[in-house]
Amino acid sequence: MWRDLESGEKIALDNWEIGEILGKGGDENGEFNKSSIVFKITRENPDLSIEVGALKFINLIEEQGKFDELSPDMQQEFIEYCNELYRDNFAEIKIMDILKDSPNIVSYNDYRKHMWKADDSYGFALLIRMNMYDDLNKQIKAGRIFSESEICDIGIDICKALNACHSQNILHRDIKPANIFINQRNEYMLGDFGISKIVQNTNIAKTSIGSLAYIAPEQAKVKSMESYDERVDIYSLGLVLYQLANNNKLPFSKSTYSRETEVIQRLKGERFDIPNNFDQELGNIILKACLYNKGERYQSAKQFLDALEDWKYKRESFYEKRKYFTIGNIRLRRRKIIFIARISFLFGVGSFLLSLLCRDYVEKNIKGDLLFRAFTSGKLQLPFSISFGVYSILFMFIFGELSYYGIHVIDNYIEKKWKYSFLAKIKKKKIYKTVSAELNELHEYVNKLIEKIEFWRK
Repeated sequence: MWRDLESGEKIALDNWEIGEILGKGGDENGEFNKSSIVFKITRENPDLSIEVGALKFINLIEEQGKFDELSPDMQQEFIEYCNELYRDNFAEIKIMDILKDSPNIVSYNDYRKHMWKADDSYGFALLIRMNMYDDLNKQIKAGRIFSESEICDIGIDICKALNACHSQNILHRDIKPANIFINQRNEYMLGDFGISKIVQNTNIAKTSIGSLAYIAPEQAKVKSMESYDERVDIYSLGLVLYQLANNNKLPFSKSTYSRETEVIQRLKGERFDIPNNFDQELGNIILKACLYNKGERYQSAKQFLDALEDWKYKRESFYEKRKYFTIGNIRLRRRKIIFIARISFLFGVGSFLLSLLCRDYVEKNIKGDLLFRAFTSGKLQLPFSISFGVYSILFMFIFGELSYYGIHVIDNYIEKKWKYSFLAKIKKKKIYKTVSAELNELHEYVNKLIEKIEFWRK
């Protein structure tokens, strides 16, 4: 059926090229001869940039044989019949057109009718071109675990989409991760309105349709003539959010794959609970959307949206308060306090390393050398700026000696008690050896400088 659309082929949609298959779907009766397939499409723009999109191919009819072997009258009858199918199956385009101004709805960019021919079959299809987005199901399969805030954001965005749908009397009827998309701004959008229905007047529907793993109980009971309304969409969305909260597992499932027995348990009304490690308030909001009795659920997408937004507001207010640390009338930002604490810690570590190096330097070089004698005896007279600098270095050495003494006492205690010396570990580090070598070179240079000064004084 799809052999006429192969990778690299150009179709009558502004020179787009067919790429890889992104997904497939069946019709509302589960028959593949009236199904859809989504391709990735690309085209080169005048500025040589590559534009990427998605093309939904909805096959409306397929006949065996060759179209060219039909008589002219039969060909004309087939074309007329295809045009009737095109008008009758225009619902998805019509729904997307109604909702095109809603920011959380995946809209279309272009559409065409397409007569396709293969070696042994021919048919008629509807082509819909859209922007290409990643779907939630792809991220679930990649093993992504969503945070509580992310789950709430998904619920809020899709509730806004459902609110737009239900305000136009449109039931989506197939909400699942594969039909929730993510745009470049990390906003979530509802798409694939292939089995959506515009409900007239009574605002109820009686067709069993949708993905079994996410279908509402009343949606599965249409054989008993039980009708359903917009609350089936609320139930399915609640089930998607539950799945994300339950480490990507549906109710009663022990893995990410849902089995028929587990679906039957849910459809019979067996109670399921939110995981213990999940926020219980948000969990209760989600569980209310998934209640077996539709009268106990949220009665509209707006109610569900309000509950999620209230939780998000409380959450953000709580974290906003945690950003500050208050002492009396003084209010300090916790991030700044943490920053100062980190700088202080790094300064302390740096002082420790410096004191360690300075102590060894004094011990090996300063005791009894020319520099020490010259400045302690007062025989060498230098400008104030030079004297201040040298005396600062001597003060640093003295500070290093005192610091090292205190650290050495602690290190001896630790070594006796736990048989471990952190000073010995530090001295083996490359940075310690490098800095020691640099200080030795500095010492030799200062000695030579003082010898020259003594020579000129004489």
